[in-house]
Amino acid sequence: MSKRTILNGRVASKAEFDNGDVIFYVPDEESRPFSFGRELPLQATVVAGDFALPGTVVSVVQAEEDENGHVVLGVTWDDGEGVCALEDIELGGTEAPGFSPVI
Repeated sequence: MSKRTILNGRVASKAEFDNGDVIFYVPDEESRPFSFGRELPLQATVVAGDFALPGTVVSVVQAEEDENGHVVLGVTWDDGEGVCALEDIELGGTEAPGFSPVI
């Protein structure tokens, strides 16, 4: 289980990435924070992509939008972490019974 900084309202810094505090870093100020309208972490389920099996429940701990409007997410789950696109997950409510964010 990884320990990652949860980023709300800001993008990751190079220093945070170099220290292993965040999952990804976009250089040259080419990204901006992406907001779901709620604070991170958020529970989601993998629906596509090759970073985790479909159906895996993840915690979104980092969300940034690149200069082309693509949303990139840093996610963690019980035995891993990864980077995915917004369309690779389906958000679930953090109010789900038994939900505990994996950070």
